[in-house]
Amino acid sequence: MVVILVTVGLDQVTKRLAASAGLVTLNAGGSLGLGAGLGHLCWTVGSLGVIGWLWWQLVRPRPAHQAKERWSDLGLALLVGGGVSNVLDRLAFGAVRDWLPLPLLGLSNNLADWAITAGLAAVVWRALVRRRSSLTKKTS
Repeated sequence: MVVILVTVGLDQVTKRLAASAGLVTLNAGGSLGLGAGLGHLCWTVGSLGVIGWLWWQLVRPRPAHQAKERWSDLGLALLVGGGVSNVLDRLAFGAVRDWLPLPLLGLSNNLADWAITAGLAAVVWRALVRRRSSLTKKTS
C-alpha cells in the first residue's frame, strides 16, 4: 500500500510542478499517445478494470510457497500506483498530463508511466524466474 501511495503522490506532485513550469502536454490517448480516438470514457473504464484486476492480484490470499514473492508484489504495486495516478488525471483533466520528454522520439510521458513500465518489468522478471525454476525442477 505504501508503494502505491508514494507512486501516486510523487507522480501527482511532479505533474503539478511541471504544469506550473509550463512543461505539461495533455495526452488523450493511451501509452505514448496511441489510440487517442478511442475516447476518454473507454480509456477510463478500461484502466479501472485493469487496476481492479491488478489490485485483486496484490491482495488475494496465496499458497504458502508463493507468500514471499516480493518482486511480484512490488511490480503489482507499481502497476496499480501508476495506473491510479493516470486515471486520476483522466478524471480531473480528461487526459493524462505528460511532461518527461523521451529523447529522439518527440514524445513525452510521466512518472506514472515509468512506474507502470518498472512494475511490468518486475512482474515479467518474477514470472521468468518462476518458470525457469519450475523447468529446472522438472528436469532434475
